[in-house]
Amino acid sequence: MLRLIVVLTSLSCALNLSAQNVSLEVINQVKQLFTQINPDQNKNNTDHVYYLNYSVQTVARDSLVTAPADMNLKVWMNKSGLYLKCETFELVQDKEDSYMIMPQRRTIFCSDGSLKKNNVSVINTGALRDSLLDHAELTRIEELENGYRKAIFEIADKRFKIDHISGLEVVYHPGKNWLESVLLTYDTVHPLLSASLTFHEIEKDYQKDSPIPTSASEFIWASKNQVNPRFEGYRLINNKLK
Repeated sequence: MLRLIVVLTSLSCALNLSAQNVSLEVINQVKQLFTQINPDQNKNNTDHVYYLNYSVQTVARDSLVTAPADMNLKVWMNKSGLYLKCETFELVQDKEDSYMIMPQRRTIFCSDGSLKKNNVSVINTGALRDSLLDHAELTRIEELENGYRKAIFEIADKRFKIDHISGLEVVYHPGKNWLESVLLTYDTVHPLLSASLTFHEIEKDYQKDSPIPTSASEFIWASKNQVNPRFEGYRLINNKLK
């Protein structure tokens, strides 16, 4: 009997250690994948153009909140500037200026352009940093078809929540080192119940012609007092602090 107890105890310890190793492996894999889509970690190091193409779908918490429309976003960035395009707006940014162009409202919003402000964070990828997982609990791993894997995390301690994220489900392909999608769930303070991000293209060294302008202001202004003909009749709202 004593020998059986020792064997069972050893087996239990071995299984726990194996599970811990798998959990650590999954967490490290997801952290590495998050570096591929985090703007802060892809914009400042080289002259290479970073390109990200992804979709966002959101669900409102209740009928009193209008969720943002589903969007497909394309982002090009390097250490000097950024250009973002989706169905409802464009964003051009460099170290001096940032312009958000909203064609449906025929309005251009101008603000300070320091890339340190990370305007791309407003579309959720900025929240997906590896530190988000430092205080998250990996609650379940599911092996999916075609080599894909789903990792489900919970963040119970509100002290460690980023942007009120309380949980996330990450679908990825460990063999291809590919991030397929992330489903974010939010705590009750947030107006959204969830946001789903699906990634279509991720390129750290974009080889095609880049739409990033030489400067953000030149994208808007044809001359000092004349806007680009494309924006003739647009209203300019200046929110710059300096």
